[in-house]
Amino acid sequence: MLFTNEKGLMKENMPIDEYITKLKLDWLIEKCEGRYFCLSDINSWKVQSRELIYNLEVNIAENKNENFNIEDIATENKLKKKTSLKKNLEKKYNQLKTHLPSYRKNKKKCESIEIKIEKLEKIIKQKTEEIQELQAQIDQLSSEVKKQTEEDKETREELKQTKEELKQTKEELKQTKEELKQTKEELKQTKEELKQTKEESKQTKEESMQTKESKQAKEESKQTKESKQTKEESKQTKEELKQTKEELKQTKETLKQTQETLKQTQETLKQTQDKLTSTEEMSTNRITKKGKWQNTLSNILCELLEDEFKKLKHFLTEIPSGKLEHAKQLDVTDMMIKAFGFNESITKTRDLMKKIPRNDPAVQDMLEPFLSAIGEAW
Repeated sequence: MLFTNEKGLMKENMPIDEYITKLKLDWLIEKCEGRYFCLSDINSWKVQSRELIYNLEVNIAENKNENFNIEDIATENKLKKKTSLKKNLEKKYNQLKTHLPSYRKNKKKCESIEIKIEKLEKIIKQKTEEIQELQAQIDQLSSEVKKQTEEDKETREELKQTKEELKQTKEELKQTKEELKQTKEELKQTKEELKQTKEESKQTKEESMQTKESKQAKEESKQTKESKQTKEESKQTKEELKQTKEELKQTKETLKQTQETLKQTQETLKQTQDKLTSTEEMSTNRITKKGKWQNTLSNILCELLEDEFKKLKHFLTEIPSGKLEHAKQLDVTDMMIKAFGFNESITKTRDLMKKIPRNDPAVQDMLEPFLSAIGEAW
C-alpha cells in the first residue's frame, strides 16, 4: 500500500495508523502483510523514491526473487480476483495517467498562486508600514493643529484686549477734545477780558489827559489828588494787565501741553489701530496664504512634463516612495505641504525646480511672490 499525503495528515495532527483505522483499511493492510509506505506529498516523490525502491527490493528479496505467476494460484476464484484486481489497477492507472496533465497544470497554478501570495504579503507589509507612517504624520499634524488652535486662541484674546484698549483710548481722546474745547473758550474769555482792560486803561489815560488840561489854578490841589488817584488806578490797571498777561501765558502753555497730549494720544491711537489691523490681517492671511500657496504649488506641478514630474518624485527622498509611486499632482501637493510645512515647502519647490531643471519664467513668476513673502529669493 502506498499513501501519498502524509503531510496533510500531519497538519490535521492525525497519525497514519489512526487514518487507516478511520477509513477501515486494516483488512487490506493485513492482506498486504502489513507492508505500506507513506509519501509526505506528491511533490516529494523524488526525494523519497530511494526509500521506496529500497523497501521494494527488500520485498523482492523476501520473495526469493520469484515472479508473480497466475498458474500457481490454486483456485479459479483467486484467479478471478487477481484478474479483477489487475483490471482495477489498470483502470486506476489509466485514470491517474489521464489526471496527470491536469495535476501538472494545477501544480503550476499552485506555484503561481504561491508567488502571487508572496507578492501580496510584501505589498501588505509595505502598506502596513505606510499606514504606520501616515498614523505618525496624523499624530504630528494633530499636535500641530492643537498648537495652532492655542495660538489662534491667544491671538483672539490679544485682539480682544487691543479692541478694549482702543475703546478706552477713543474715550480718552473724546475727553481730551472736550477739555481742549473748554480751554479754547477760557482763552477766548481771557482775550476779551484783556481787551476790556486795555480799553479801560485807554479811557483812564484819556481822563488823565483831560484832567491835566483843566484849570491849573483853581483846581491845583484837587487835580493833584485826582492825578494821584489816577496814577494809583493806572498802577493797579498795569498790575492787572500784567497778571492777565501771565494768566494768558499760562493758558497758552496749558493749551500747548494739551495739544502735545492730543498729538501723543492720536499717535497712540494710530499705533493701536495699526496693531489691530496687522493682527486681523495675520489671523486672516494665515489661512488665505496657505490656500493660495497650495493652489500655486498644484499649478506649478501641473506645468511639469511627465518625465519632469517623475524626476521631482525621485528627488523627494523625505516622502516614502510607496506613496509617491502612483501619486498625482494634487496628491504630491498635499504630501509636500504636510511633510515640509508652509515656508520650507516653498524653498523646497524652488530647489527642486532648479534640479529638474525648470528655470523658465512661467515657474519663476508663480514662485517669486511667495519667496519674497518669506524673505527668500530665486
